This record gives sequence, structure tokens and C-alpha cells, in this order.
Amino acid sequence: MEQKEEHHVVFGTGPVGIATAQALLTRKKAVTVVNRSGQLPRAFAGTAVRVKTCDLLDAAQVANIAEGATHLYHCANPLYHQWKEILPSIQANLVEAAVKNKSVLTLSENLYMYDGGVEKINEDTSIRPPTRKGKIRQDLSAALEKGLDWVSIRASDYYGPWATYQSAFGTDRFLDVLRKGKSPSLLGNPLILHSYTYIGDFGEALVQAALKPSSHGRAWICPNAPAVSSEAIGKLFVKFWDGKDLSRVRFKALPRMMVHLAGIFSPMIRELVEMLYQKEKPYVVDGSGFEKEFGMIATSLEEGVGQTLKWYEDKG
Repeated sequence: MEQKEEHHVVFGTGPVGIATAQALLTRKKAVTVVNRSGQLPRAFAGTAVRVKTCDLLDAAQVANIAEGATHLYHCANPLYHQWKEILPSIQANLVEAAVKNKSVLTLSENLYMYDGGVEKINEDTSIRPPTRKGKIRQDLSAALEKGLDWVSIRASDYYGPWATYQSAFGTDRFLDVLRKGKSPSLLGNPLILHSYTYIGDFGEALVQAALKPSSHGRAWICPNAPAVSSEAIGKLFVKFWDGKDLSRVRFKALPRMMVHLAGIFSPMIRELVEMLYQKEKPYVVDGSGFEKEFGMIATSLEEGVGQTLKWYEDKG
């Protein structure tokens, strides 16, 4: 039987989608990225990556773009306050398209469905979501159909190139503030241990899992560098930012009450409140199961911070 030529379609061109497509490009795979605008991200300028326009809430559009694809990647991530309304429909449309095309569906997920009362999360941690968004994630995972060839990667809070508002160390809340020589605020207690996932590792893990059929039918946790405090990562950014005197920068804790108050005016920030438990006590994530299965080593924090700053400076 003739084997179908591989074609990979990445739905979503946020940080996770870009990192996934780049991991595919390094393997010289045929890649199409999909978003609402139809604009090719700058990260793919001069490459063979194609871009298509699609409303992921339109099942017919999703099915049309997925036709003939061997691998589909769910990297779409609506804003928090849109999850309940949007995420189930997006996943249902991608599942339907994957089943119809006999495509591998690889899903990017987070850790919100796990028990919030533990200090270390691994693949054996109980599924016991402490929040509304965690319950949505639990339900979506449980809804993956039999007969679907799927695999998912669950990652902690990500940082790295292309990260903007939704990342603690993204442009809006952190890098733009640092560039002005000001002191960024960090959610919760910035002195406790917290695992952060480098966005390049997230994309790499998604692709490695997609390309290994024996790993399918289950969820894996993405490898991370050893957990350190949020403040320690902030200090790495200060240390590695060439040509800029940031000696006066201090990292301030953003109190829960301030998040509550800001949430009065912003539905996105309002949804952050129930997630603060992750930043108010140690939150350590163990991805050693994936490391053993795939032989992947997480990017060091020093390398990840350096790559993030290089991207930030290059983009101007």
C-alpha cells in the first residue's frame, strides 16, 4: 500500500503554533499554518511555509483546510474569558476533520486539570481540577473520541520568543516594561519555585510526539528546566540584556487584591484570579516521563532567556 505523503497543518499562529511549525521546518516537512487573518507570521518570512485563512468555529472551513493532511496540530488558544464559549467547538471541529482524513491530531494543552493541592505535578497526578478553566480542559480531554489517532502535550506556563500578553515574561507585561528601565510586577509570590516551559520545547515536544505512533493515545507532560522562582528568571533577563543598565529594576509582587480590582474592568484579567493558586505556592512540574521516552532534554533557562531577548531585540 502506497504511503501518503506527509503534510502538516498547524491551526493557530500564536507562540505555540509558531514553535510547532518551526520544529517541523527543521525536519523539512511540508507545513501549512492556519489563522483568521491569512497573514504569514514574520517568523516564516523566506520559508516554504504556506498560510491559509480559517474560522476555526466553522466546521466546513476546518474540514476543507484539513483535507489531505496527515497531521493536524491544535495550537489555537483563545483568551481566557472566551474558553467556555469557543474551545469545545474548535476541538470538535478539529476532531471531526482528523477522523474524516485519518490524520494524527496533536493537541497543545496545559496543566489546569491536575490536582491543585500538590507541589509536584507529573503524569500520575490525579485529575482533579480546582478551577472552572481546569474543568473545561478535563472535559475536552475526556471527549477525545475512540477511533481518533491523537496525542497531547501538556505544558506549564510558557515563555520565549513570540510570547506577548498571555506570558508572565512576554512583551506586554514584562519585556516592554524592562526596556523602559521600570520594574515589572509578577503575579503571586515571585520568590517560590515555579516551573516554566520554554516555548521552543513545547513545539518540539508536540512534533516529536506526533511523529512517533507508539506514543499516541495519551497525554504527555513537556520537559522543563529545573524549577526556580519567578524572580530568579526575571534577574536572568536583567543579567543578559546587553547594553542596558537595569540595575535599579526590582521585581514587585502583584497582590491578589490588585488582580481582583483590575478584573473589574477587564474580563481577561478577571479570569486570572482563579489561576493565582499556581503562583501563591510552589508549582513544580515533572516532565521526566517524556524525557525518558523521547530522549529530549529541556532548554536551560539561560539559553531560553537568551533566545527570548535575541528575538525581542531583532523584532525592534
